[in-house]
Formats: sequence, C-alpha cells, structure tokens
Amino acid sequence: MKRWSLDLDLFFSDAFKTHYRKSFFIILPLTGFRIFSSFMTNRNSSFYVRFDTTISLLIFILFFSWLFYIKHLEQVYRDEQTIQRQEEENRSLQGMVDKLGHLYDEVRDFRHDFAGIIASMEPAIANQDMAEVSTIYQDVFLKTNEKLRKADYTAFNLHNIHDIAIRNTLAKAMIVADNQGIHFNLETVGVVEELALPILEAIRILSILTTNALEAASEAESPQIRVALLAGDRSVRFIIENTRKKEELNPSILSQKGYSTKGNHSGLGLATLEDMVFHYNLNLDTQLGETTFRQDLELPFKDEKRGGEE
Repeated sequence: MKRWSLDLDLFFSDAFKTHYRKSFFIILPLTGFRIFSSFMTNRNSSFYVRFDTTISLLIFILFFSWLFYIKHLEQVYRDEQTIQRQEEENRSLQGMVDKLGHLYDEVRDFRHDFAGIIASMEPAIANQDMAEVSTIYQDVFLKTNEKLRKADYTAFNLHNIHDIAIRNTLAKAMIVADNQGIHFNLETVGVVEELALPILEAIRILSILTTNALEAASEAESPQIRVALLAGDRSVRFIIENTRKKEELNPSILSQKGYSTKGNHSGLGLATLEDMVFHYNLNLDTQLGETTFRQDLELPFKDEKRGGEE
C-alpha cells in the first residue's frame, strides 16, 4: 500500500506547484457534483439514484486515474533528478580526471628534469667544484623545490576514499574551488570505506558542508578550505574548515531555519543538516573562529566492515 502513497512533500513543492493547482480544479468540481447528486437522491427518484451512482463511479475512476498520473509524474521527476545528478557527477569526475592528468604530467616532467639535474652535478662533484655545486643548488634545486611545494597534489588523496558519496562530493567541490580561485586542501588518514548512510542522504549532508564552505570562503580575504578525513575502525571523522570574512556571528542562531549569512535570510542548509544529524544519530561539532568556520562530523561505516574486523 505504501508503494502507491503520494510523496506529499514533493507534491506540494515548487516543482509540482502547477500539478497540484490543476488537481484542485479537478477535484473541487467533482466534489460539488457529488454533493449535488446526494442531495437530489433524497427525492426518491430512480433517475436521481442512477445519476448519483454514475457520478460516484465517475469520481472513483477519475480519482484513481489522477492518482496513477501523479505517481507517474513523481517517478518521471525522480528519474530526471537522478539523470541530472549523474550528469553533474560525470562532469565533476571528468574535471577531476583532467586535473589528475595535468598533475601526472607535472610529475613525469619532474622525473625527466631530475635525471638531468643529477647528470649536471656529476662533473662538478667529480672535480670537487663547490662553486658549481652551489650554483646548481641555488638555481635548480631550490627553484624546483619551490615549484613542488606550490603544486597542488591534494587530489591524489581521493584514491584512499572508497565511498562514492564522499569521493564524488569532494571531487565536485575541488573543481568548484579551483574555478573560483579557492585553495582546497585534502588530507586523508587511513582508508575511508563505504558509509552506513543511504548514498543520497550522505550526498545531501556532505553537499551542505562543502557548499557552505565554498560560499563562505569565496567572501574571505584569503579563500581557503581544508578537509581532513580521519578513518577509524567503525567510522570516519569528516573535518572541514574554511576561511570567512571577518564579522560577528552568533553561533546559537546559525542552524536556525531561514537564517543565512548571505543577507537575505533564505538559508536552509545548516538547519537541514541539524535535522539530518539528529535523524541519523550522528555526532557534529561546530567551532566558529574570528575568520574561520570548522565542522567536525563523525560518519559510521557499513556493518559489513565492522563485522569483518571484530
């Protein structure tokens, strides 16, 4: 029976606004006809009795036809959302593949250059020409080291993340951060296995965290986002910290529904996050610094991993 029930939250959402308005225009006249026919049957006329029966049957058929139609629209809407989400994930992953390709080219070029650097030092070392060795060190080694320090190899850490929701969400956030000029650093400790949460719910939670971090960091004087994943035996700590513009914020109202730091007070993200954290009994710690915002969320692994290690 539950399979045929309507998703009322979706039905009354903005996406279905035109559909439920049309539904009311259909249901209200039929209800009026039904009341009228019931009133007319009180005259004990066989014609009005047949009329009432016909109207009741018509309403019954139209109602179930309407129900099947709405269920069909809901399924079409979900399928379209799934396709759209998959397309976004594919674009994010393609962007990440391109980025990893550039990083690989840099590493390959360095391997080639490093062989040349070593070869150039051999004559100087053989002749014990310390002045030449010092020149090579200053002009080549130090510059190469500085280039390696500035290069962003954080994307390679995605290899340690086996959960699709975390990996895809972070890959997308990295691409957005790169496009917006936000420095994004990712650190992983251990291997992050599959989460116990449903994949769509995990994506919603992590998307709220990363989206808020990106929006706040984009307004900061020094846009930066740091993400750390600390994997344990039963869970992983997802720690995300971003810089923000220097302003006074009241921590107690950040998660209130409708509050937003953007100025129009239309935010729902942190309030939704609090609801989902409560629903799945998760641990979330929030710290507000003068120019930073940090959230520490513990996410449990699937039971299969726990059972295999006990």
